[in-house]
Amino acid sequence: MSEQPALLGGVPAVGIPLPHANRLAFEAEDRQAVNHFMETGGSISFFGHEPYLKDLERRLADLFGRRFCLLLNSGTSALLVAYAALGLKSGEPVAVPANTFHATVTPLSLLGAIPRFVDCHANDGNLDPESLERLLRQTPGIRAAVVTHMWGHPADLDELQRLCHSFSIPLVEDVSLAVGAIRNGKRAGGVGTVACLSLGSTKLLSGGQGGALLCDDPEIIQRAILLSHFGPRAQREVMHSGLRPYATTGLGANLRIHPLAAAIVSSRLERFTERCAARSLRYRYLLSGLRDHPCLAPCESPEGVTLGSWQGFHMPLHAESMLTRDQLIRALRAEGLEVSGLEDYGKLHTRPLFRTPPTWNRHPQESPVPRDVCPNADAFFDRRLFFPLFLDEPLTLMDQYLEGCRKVGRYASQLAALFGNE
Repeated sequence: MSEQPALLGGVPAVGIPLPHANRLAFEAEDRQAVNHFMETGGSISFFGHEPYLKDLERRLADLFGRRFCLLLNSGTSALLVAYAALGLKSGEPVAVPANTFHATVTPLSLLGAIPRFVDCHANDGNLDPESLERLLRQTPGIRAAVVTHMWGHPADLDELQRLCHSFSIPLVEDVSLAVGAIRNGKRAGGVGTVACLSLGSTKLLSGGQGGALLCDDPEIIQRAILLSHFGPRAQREVMHSGLRPYATTGLGANLRIHPLAAAIVSSRLERFTERCAARSLRYRYLLSGLRDHPCLAPCESPEGVTLGSWQGFHMPLHAESMLTRDQLIRALRAEGLEVSGLEDYGKLHTRPLFRTPPTWNRHPQESPVPRDVCPNADAFFDRRLFFPLFLDEPLTLMDQYLEGCRKVGRYASQLAALFGNE
């Protein structure tokens, strides 16, 4: 790299690969798992609770310390089924995080439930229990609370569990971004009334498409089966007296995971610990190297926290940064670094679906959607920068990212002047 940043006349770095580009590609082990599944007579569809499916669900349940696991075709479907299985209905308010991926909350719109947005912590972006408690005290009738464990950081499960117990409401955990995370001995995904995760996209346990619902309550899992399956599995497993009459037909949806996706998930589950460690090594390397950066403020984990699968690596701007997030992104990209603001995450309280939902998708007697105020979520959205999904890239690439970040930091005042004159 040149001595000056490219925007100040230096020569842009060349030859740095875009490490996130292959995160959507199948790995050699994925192809081997699919071939083995087909060659050994694996089913073309899971009509019931075939031994292969049953074993994979057991292994996932064990990972989270749960009694039941139900595999589905996406994490979004898992959340929809969870909300429906908890009995959330049209017009009922549900406490949800303002800072999360939209699919954590959008399934509620299909049920007509009303999201009430809860602010996040300014440092790690996780749901703030104090904000949740204020909402629960000020808003009668909240039916459930939802938390997403963001970017590998587990939320404050002790306090969230206490609040939900105090107000007699279920807690739903979205653990898609932090599989394996632990806080004060409690595993993310192992505490809530229901927990859900994505097994799709770029997740470490991705099968291409897939999701999972986890719980300990026999009635909830039987409701979930009715909502997502019909035929042999429901007839065999739905025994609750109030649910049994619907076992033949199910309740109208078919959300089963595809067998080949399950085969890939199974293979990746076998390698999860090593894959998680590889990602952790690279992200901790970046954290260590950027601790004194003038523009970036690495998030430090509190005591008693084990970070999970790090589904994305973010770094907030320093409070005294001379560059805005967009300016910093522009400068780092000029150095050949792949960074972004990841606009799909956060500030859900401002999105049209939740501010002015389509009239054909709302119950006519619903109240106007409250305009929740979430200043920390607003600030977090505007002051965070995301790095690629590193996994097994050489540490020399991490050194290139560190050098690019440091170079931009060294010339931050000149860059700020340059941007100010444009």
